[in-house]
Amino acid sequence: MVKSLGIPNAARVLGAKYLPSLMDREVALLAEMDKVKAEAMEILLSRQKKAELLKKMTDVAVRMSEEQLVELRADIKHFVSERKYDEDLGRVARFTCDVETLKKNIDSFGQALQVLTRKTRHQERLLQPQQTPVAGPTSLIERYCQETDEEDKATGHKAKSPVTP
Repeated sequence: MVKSLGIPNAARVLGAKYLPSLMDREVALLAEMDKVKAEAMEILLSRQKKAELLKKMTDVAVRMSEEQLVELRADIKHFVSERKYDEDLGRVARFTCDVETLKKNIDSFGQALQVLTRKTRHQERLLQPQQTPVAGPTSLIERYCQETDEEDKATGHKAKSPVTP
């Protein structure tokens, strides 16, 4: 069995690690939505009960005193003014997200780095404008030896250079 190495493996590991987090977030959002729905239903049920109570009160309004009638009218007026709130409960979106930002973040996540070899570094150096050092190696061979020594220091390996400065 051949194992994937490098970038594909790292991407696979990241996907395996963070996909469950994304799924957990989805579950949490769905639970929050269920909670919001339950609260909205509770409000609507209480409004429905209040409407039924006001209907019963209007049925017996002929037997009420003037003071009770004024209070009943105020309750009805208040109830009707809250009707707009009832309509909004059914129409307003309860979930928002910035899909474009999420898509941009996902699309720009991660980067596959190019493999740098001595050849590509040499090509990059050729493309850069030549700078003459104030003090230091002057010949091409001396510059090569110095760069090789710097690479050896970075990697911890000591390569034999054809000419030592």
